[in-house]
Amino acid sequence: MTSRRKFIQQSSLALTALALPFPLTAFSKYNKMTDNKNFDVIIIGGSYAGLSSAMALGRSLRNVLIIDNGKPCNIQTPHSHNFLTQDGKTPKAISTSAKKKVRKIRNCKVL
Repeated sequence: MTSRRKFIQQSSLALTALALPFPLTAFSKYNKMTDNKNFDVIIIGGSYAGLSSAMALGRSLRNVLIIDNGKPCNIQTPHSHNFLTQDGKTPKAISTSAKKKVRKIRNCKVL
């Protein structure tokens, strides 16, 4: 009998294989970078929502991996407006600051 955790891991891996346009062997570099650590949550996209989620989960003692390609969808935005405490900053500056804070959390890893 398979444990519930193992079943969820295998199911998500199978669904990922169906959803991704490249083979799973492409994830081998992530396995080397993460020391084969098990993660409770894997977040695809390291923009504001992903980093905010990772920070909350990491502070809740969850092991979190953030996979980000470094190409934000707001790359053409010169600076932010009406973003509390960040008004006038560039999206890159906001993201860099957020990633630095998330990396300080022991069980969060940003790739």
